[in-house]
Amino acid sequence: GGEPRAAIAATLADGAVVWCTHLGLRDEWRATQTETLAAAIGPPPMEAGLPVLLAGDFNAPVEAGEIQQLLAQTGLHAQGEDDGPTFPSATPLVRIDHLLARGVVRLDSGVRADSGSDHYLIWADLEWPSPQTSALR
Repeated sequence: GGEPRAAIAATLADGAVVWCTHLGLRDEWRATQTETLAAAIGPPPMEAGLPVLLAGDFNAPVEAGEIQQLLAQTGLHAQGEDDGPTFPSATPLVRIDHLLARGVVRLDSGVRADSGSDHYLIWADLEWPSPQTSALR
């Protein structure tokens, strides 16, 4: 139901996987979408694995049940939630844009008002161990 939504993943040269998504507006749509994402991302490996990042407009706060279920199933952790609200950009009241990750260290993060969008831009400097240390911004 509702608008078509999608997720896309890219595997970086060092094996880290970066996902981007835009989830639906209704709870029941997001529940189905996050179940599908959790299955695609998979649970964390028993041993230290390669990093996984999932970023996007979740249309819900990280405390929402469907987002908490996604975190529990994948071992992802919210990054930079204390950086402030992201929506609406005219007067941000709630954070519905998130960066979720596992296997990373957050060096810095924030929100920016000059995105030209109806949302504030979220950003993070991340580091993870790999064959050669990587950073993503």
